[in-house]
Amino acid sequence: MPCARAGSKWIRIKELTRAAFTAVLDVVFPRACVECGCRGEWICPACLAAVHWMKPPLCECCGREVGAGNRCQECARDRPRIGGIRACSRYEGAIRHAVHRLKYNGHRALAEPLAGLMAKTAAILPPIDVIVPLPLHPARERARGYNQAALLARELSRQLDLPLVQAAKRVKETNDQIGLDRRERQANVKGAFACAVAEAVAGRAVLLVDDVCTTGSTLLACAEPLLKAGAGDVWGLVVARQDYERT
Repeated sequence: MPCARAGSKWIRIKELTRAAFTAVLDVVFPRACVECGCRGEWICPACLAAVHWMKPPLCECCGREVGAGNRCQECARDRPRIGGIRACSRYEGAIRHAVHRLKYNGHRALAEPLAGLMAKTAAILPPIDVIVPLPLHPARERARGYNQAALLARELSRQLDLPLVQAAKRVKETNDQIGLDRRERQANVKGAFACAVAEAVAGRAVLLVDDVCTTGSTLLACAEPLLKAGAGDVWGLVVARQDYERT
C-alpha cells in the first residue's frame, strides 16, 4: 500500500498547489463576468440565468432542439454512427463570450467554469470510460499556443474523475468551417482524423470533447476512426451549439 499512499499524497499536493495558484490569480487578476463585467465570477448568476440551455425534446442523435419526435430531419435521413452529441446551451450571450475568450483571447482560466457546465450535461449521458479531446492540427495548435478542447477535456476529466486520453490525432489540415453548409463541412473534415492509441479506446465508451458544435461534422469525422479502432461507443459533448443554415 505504500505506493497508493504516495500517489494519494501527490494528488493532494497538486490540489493544494492548484488552489494556492488560483487564489493568487484571483488577487492579481480579479474575476469579472464575461457578459456584464460584474466582479466575482466568470459568469455571474444573473447572466447565467439568462443563458438558453438546451431543453428537451432533443434529437436523440445530434442533440439539436426539435419540435416533436426523436430525431431531426437530417438524422432521420442519415443516422450518424455515434451514440449522440449533446451541448449545454446555445452559442449566444454569456456562453458565446466565454467560449470566444477561451478560444481566441487566451483566457485559459475559463476552461474550468465551462467544464463545470459540461459536467452537469455529462451526468445525463450513459456511463463513460474515457475522455478524449478533439485534436487541432499541430500547425494550428502551435499558432494558437494551445488546444481549447484539450483544456476543456482536462478540466472535465478532473471534475468527473475520468481518465483523459489523447487518443485522436488530426492528420489533415482543414479549412475553417465558418461559412460552410452541412455538406461542405462534411467534405472539409473527411479523413482529417485518425486514432492515435487504439488500445486506449478499444471496448470503451468514449466522450469526445470540443467547444462548439454546428452541424456535428467535425465530431462525427473524429469519432469514425475511434469506432473503427474498436471503441464501444462514442458520445460528443460540447459547451454550446451554434445554428446553421440547412441545405
